[in-house]
Amino acid sequence: MSKVLLVEPHKVLQQALALSLFPEHEVRIEESIDAAGLAALADVDLLIIDAVALREKGRLTSELQGAVEASKLAILWIDAEAAPKRNGLASIGTPVDAATLQNAVTGLLTGATVKPPAKKRAQPESAKTPPAEAAEPQPIDLTDVVEEEPENTE
Repeated sequence: MSKVLLVEPHKVLQQALALSLFPEHEVRIEESIDAAGLAALADVDLLIIDAVALREKGRLTSELQGAVEASKLAILWIDAEAAPKRNGLASIGTPVDAATLQNAVTGLLTGATVKPPAKKRAQPESAKTPPAEAAEPQPIDLTDVVEEEPENTE
């Protein structure tokens, strides 16, 4: 079981991402991290940083980005647009779907090259087939439906 540190400031996304990684990985959650905290990490196999959310909260500093580039730790960066460039770092875009997250985590932990999902080539109109809903990546479900029994009024 690998140890993963998830840096995510949004409580709902913390739970959704942690649940999608459970039970294969032991996930610890932090709302933010700084450059010194990143440099001191020694007990994790993978660091997942939601850079989009940190940027929105004003917690993505240039010092943190420099520490990410200098780190030897495997890092999954959630922000495909502005990812640091280095070996051992993969980036995925938002919204995060469970399959992409699992593939990226597995690739980083095994040392395999992580490739972003391939874009489909345009097909001529005559060759196009209706898209299959099952082939589309599904976002992580953040809601649970709970049905309650009506109270007995007797």
